[in-house]
Amino acid sequence: MKVVNPYSQESIEVEETLAVESVFDSAREQLEAWLVKSVAERVRMLRGALEKFLIQADALARLISEEMGKPLSQAKLEIERSIEEWGYMLDNAERFLAPEVVGSAEVHFAPLGVVAVISPWNFPCLLPLRGIVPALLAGNSVLFKPSELSPRVGMCVANCMHGVAPLVVAIGGKELGAKIVSLPVAAIAFTGSTSVGKAIAREASQTMKRVVLELGGLDAAIVLSDADIQTAAQEIVRSNSRNSGQVCNAVKRVLVHESVYEKCLEEALNAAQGLTYGDPLDPSTDIGPLVSEQQRDRVKGFLDDALAKGAKSYSRSVPDRGFFFPQTILTHLAKDSQLLFEEPFGPLLPILPFSTEQEAVQVANNTRFGLTASVWTRDASAMKRIAGKLDVGMVRHNSHTAMSSGIPWGGCKESGIGRMKTKEGLREFTTVKVIA
Repeated sequence: MKVVNPYSQESIEVEETLAVESVFDSAREQLEAWLVKSVAERVRMLRGALEKFLIQADALARLISEEMGKPLSQAKLEIERSIEEWGYMLDNAERFLAPEVVGSAEVHFAPLGVVAVISPWNFPCLLPLRGIVPALLAGNSVLFKPSELSPRVGMCVANCMHGVAPLVVAIGGKELGAKIVSLPVAAIAFTGSTSVGKAIAREASQTMKRVVLELGGLDAAIVLSDADIQTAAQEIVRSNSRNSGQVCNAVKRVLVHESVYEKCLEEALNAAQGLTYGDPLDPSTDIGPLVSEQQRDRVKGFLDDALAKGAKSYSRSVPDRGFFFPQTILTHLAKDSQLLFEEPFGPLLPILPFSTEQEAVQVANNTRFGLTASVWTRDASAMKRIAGKLDVGMVRHNSHTAMSSGIPWGGCKESGIGRMKTKEGLREFTTVKVIA
């Protein structure tokens, strides 16, 4: 299997998994010895795996940049967040999995069996670990398939578990992923596109496999008239451009009160002009290339659709080398623009005016997605009022960045099923057993 560096466009061959059934059998064989260990023993052993992870943290960050084009500074942040979340789970697993007494009954949280973790390329370390670590702590074994665009990162993550916990890895593309879903795994944790998530849910329903699906988003940032416009614009552009826009919870629509619309647009344009494009391994780079030529063509298709329907765009030139796409701000979008209903997964930022709070909420909710949103205002009561009306899993005030380890992660509508991180995320990989 060929893996292409999105900046240099050099390729490297990686060996694919040909017999995934035998990989599954290995995961199932390792399960029995893991099941009999106490939660405390699993915690101790996974602390050992975390120590191995820490040793290779710098090399792993560099590999993320090389495989999928993420600027090294952002790749290092991904590693830091992975360590933080992993540690949080270790510190709290015994408490989260402890039996609960209800009257004369005990509620236990028992393992499911073999859990398949199928992860994407945009956060090739953080996102798989959100499934792998809690699944193992809960007593399951794991069959892990990293993205075919970042397989070496996935193999490094898996190597940390070698000889410590029952995790096996399978390398391949979409066909391999489909085979894994059809195997008799007990659960599937998938992060990726909504279309693939739906296909997994359909297949899983045939045998009622547990699914945890973290899917796409079309997140709105609502900027009220009293907001700190300069700060809001800068943070929103930063959110949209982070990882070259390849983030499920990035701001993908900006709704600005008409009284401050022109000022917000001006500040956003200024912020976009200040971004630096270049080699992902250069510490000064803000925006690296998109992960692949196919992804670049997809983003261009969204832009072409908007322009053909009358939109105006603002961008600047980007390097010729690599799969770069410029941070692009759009105005005057037609109501049927693809950008307003589908996720481009690239640095395209439509900015739309609104006149009333009701209108802003209506536009924000007018999508099949429901992952995150943000409200920018100095009025905390207005923020809470609007947040209560938004059909999303998470709302932030004057920020659109990721939330801390102690907060559950997930969306509603077609943005997914279940939660990751925290107690909720750990218990997704258990079955409730009542003993009375």
